[in-house]
Amino acid sequence: AHQSSAACTLAQEIGRQPDLIEALAGLGELAFHEGKFPQATALLHFVAHQPQTHPQARQRSQVLLAQQSPQLTPAALPTAPAADAATAWQTMIELAQQIAHI
Repeated sequence: AHQSSAACTLAQEIGRQPDLIEALAGLGELAFHEGKFPQATALLHFVAHQPQTHPQARQRSQVLLAQQSPQLTPAALPTAPAADAATAWQTMIELAQQIAHI
């Protein structure tokens, strides 16, 4: 958890949030195609709602979310919405690590 927190902090400090979001979008797409819908939903929803998200990543995320919308319920999300932005980032980084088996 410390490594992911450090990675997130570093990305934020050097202004690389769009690149980090792009990586999260890719892992969300991977999870979607592997049938890991709760994880995919959490990552893709996060990506789709970040102001720093590249337009292409936002569009890809929205398309995949729309494709699985009949299957979506609030209970499908693996974690409750975070109370603050730092916690949300931390949660998404940890989820991405699980998907990538890091």
